[in-house]
Amino acid sequence: MGKEWKKRVAQWFAEHGDYLYRFALSRGIPPEKAEDLVQDVFTSLLAKGDTFRGESAPRTYLTSILRNKIIDHFREAGRRSRTESSDIEEVERILFTEEGEWAHPPSLWKSNPERMLKDESFREALLECLDGLPEKQKAAFILREVEGMESDEVCKILGISATNYHVLLHRARLRLQSCLERTWFGASEEEK
Repeated sequence: MGKEWKKRVAQWFAEHGDYLYRFALSRGIPPEKAEDLVQDVFTSLLAKGDTFRGESAPRTYLTSILRNKIIDHFREAGRRSRTESSDIEEVERILFTEEGEWAHPPSLWKSNPERMLKDESFREALLECLDGLPEKQKAAFILREVEGMESDEVCKILGISATNYHVLLHRARLRLQSCLERTWFGASEEEK
């Protein structure tokens, strides 16, 4: 491995490391794991040698590598994850009556979603709520809604059936909605 390649990788780390870290955080990766994944990007570049063909900007190239490492992280988390049936039952008990009706119907959000995503405090609340999801729900939600992957691709990455995928995604959305209503929409302006 040449000195020039090592210099280039070090320069890329200095120029793009913080961006990559923020990118990983924005995908719901916990801070310590985000640091590890960013480090893995640069370690793998050093281990493989010069594979950069210059067909894209360095940041695009590095982000692509990181995106694949994030997907691998979710894939591994999907393998390790156990079914949190008691956790699921608790959420369903809180959200629904025995007849399957809403215990407290969700409120209608009047805010513009695009405007909300520009609000730093909303993004922080959303990331906190994402961190509270069980690992498989979080992975399914992020791969589908943040990364924009098709459902069959998400199922393949997580090693789950289409039915399980839809259940995970539905439950993730319910949990996120409930969490955001508590932490964001229900919070006073001083708490935000």
